[in-house]
Amino acid sequence: MTRLQPGQESTQAVPKRCAIYTRYSSDLQRPTSTEDQIRECKEECERHAGWIIAEEWVLSDEEVSGRSLVGRDALAALKEASKRKPRPFDCIIIDDTSRLGRNVPDVLKLAEIFEHHGVSIQFVSPPLSSSDPFFRQNLIFKAMMDEHHSVQLAAKVWRGLKGRVLNGYSASGACYGYKLAAVPDPTGKGDGVIGVDLEIVPKRAEVVREIFELYANGWSLDRIARKLRADGVPAPKPPRRNSVRGWSADGISEILRNKKYIGINEWGRTKNEYDPETGRMVTKRRPESEWVRGANPKWRIVSDELWKKVQDQLAQKRRLGIRKLGGLERTQRSQQYLFSGLIYCGVCGGPIRIVDADSDTVRYGCGTWRDKGACTNATRIRRDSLEEQLLHWLTHDLLLGDGIDGAVRSLYTKVQDRLAELQAEVRSAAVNVPGLRQELAERKQEAWNLTDYIIGNGREAPRTVRERLEVAEARIEQIEKVLARAQEPQSTIAFTTDQIKEYLLGKFRDLQSVLTSAPLVGKQILRKHIKKITLTPGEADGKRVFFVTIEFECGGGDSGVVLTDGVESLVLQYGFTTITIDGLVLDSSRVRRRPIALPPQSNNDNDSDARSSVLAALPSTQACDSDATAIVA
Repeated sequence: MTRLQPGQESTQAVPKRCAIYTRYSSDLQRPTSTEDQIRECKEECERHAGWIIAEEWVLSDEEVSGRSLVGRDALAALKEASKRKPRPFDCIIIDDTSRLGRNVPDVLKLAEIFEHHGVSIQFVSPPLSSSDPFFRQNLIFKAMMDEHHSVQLAAKVWRGLKGRVLNGYSASGACYGYKLAAVPDPTGKGDGVIGVDLEIVPKRAEVVREIFELYANGWSLDRIARKLRADGVPAPKPPRRNSVRGWSADGISEILRNKKYIGINEWGRTKNEYDPETGRMVTKRRPESEWVRGANPKWRIVSDELWKKVQDQLAQKRRLGIRKLGGLERTQRSQQYLFSGLIYCGVCGGPIRIVDADSDTVRYGCGTWRDKGACTNATRIRRDSLEEQLLHWLTHDLLLGDGIDGAVRSLYTKVQDRLAELQAEVRSAAVNVPGLRQELAERKQEAWNLTDYIIGNGREAPRTVRERLEVAEARIEQIEKVLARAQEPQSTIAFTTDQIKEYLLGKFRDLQSVLTSAPLVGKQILRKHIKKITLTPGEADGKRVFFVTIEFECGGGDSGVVLTDGVESLVLQYGFTTITIDGLVLDSSRVRRRPIALPPQSNNDNDSDARSSVLAALPSTQACDSDATAIVA
């Protein structure tokens, strides 16, 4: 490769690697919209000499709104890739400005981020390029039009659905007891459908009437849900994604308040808005004056007399202030529970939370089992015993037992295995050392020529040339590292198992401060070191037990050990952010008191006072009843 003299122009065009981004917002658009957008973007690429498509960076966000950046994984991947050195692409081609977004601040911010990292943007329609000196002004104008279109479209949809409700049709999905039925347009215009009606499903309508009658006869919401689960009645589809399907007290309550069962459609009680801080969709309640009401006598399942009786009972309970107890809501008492929010069921993966509470006893259990009966984990455990035994294990047994040794060996083996994989990659590259050395020489010559060209042309040198120099220099650095490692491959890591163990022990000793901290502070300390606690029900020696698995955070915290930073960096370097330890078994057959390990005795009066305050704060021993569950190491 020949060197360019200052002022001499290169006859070799620098290829411009182009990524493609597409998006369509909902099932109102065809999935083939993605294919259409990609085709238009590729045709745009062909219209520019020297532009090539980086096929691995043709990414799409499907069924995602442009009014927010939440859930747009493909766009996030492109943004992160633009920060790499070397970058995998130089330009992003997008079919239309609305595909990038329909929120003016988001669109402008994205354009600034890509430009800052040297990635240009090319829109196909209208033809708009970030290399244009008036790009920002044009983008602002077009983004405002896109945002306005989104707002106007939402208003038109609202107006159309409101008309459907006022005419006696349904403007939403079918609730339990009904199925959707299209109403043909007698004129045959448009798509041949004038609206969507609800058609009663007889078997489900019988269940609805049974729910109303049971509640009118004094059954509680929870008791009704348990009966339906016991009878094997199929439950409604849950309203939220990732929710477990099953009859629950909340679901029964919704049915009892739904006026569709007496032939009245109340629509528009809530509205969805984007939170400007998080970008997430939130649901807000509309004023009752804005609700839209329509009537359709054909929808009636429940008589007016039964409806009134149920509504009177619901109103009476509201006046009496009957509410959920303990951890079933966020009371001041529940905020003192150390492990709430960290415990999960080993059967269904759902949260373990307070499922039973009275004035004396609070019990943890699987929330999915408690609310919907959709999990087989019916084992409960007393909150005081859970906290007592977990704290004792974390602050005493864990530091002395064999569990930590096994965890250290496991972590050390994982790091060694990962290191072996990296070394194998280096050895594979070392086989092609001659080719790498030849490429290194070519890249250095290329960098020299590009540098001469930039020096000769100064500010008139195209930005693509400077970007090409960055790519060449990054590749030179990468090749030199591979060649250096290939000559002297590292065979072992720099730390022993003893040093890793000391690092982990230092972190675990920090958990002892939970014993002398206020509950809210103790919760923060636990969350600093523990990611997740899993309780899996089982049997041991003929007793019902919980097998405990705890995931500890490898990063964060201050163990006070000199080697902490080095070991922590080593662990995080090889991608191991958590370490899993098990060995604790919780026995649900009896309550057993054991003293919690306290910090070492000190002559310091303050330490003595701290120890005394811990003992005073510990829960008192309580009698075990037939439902009581406890734990033992």
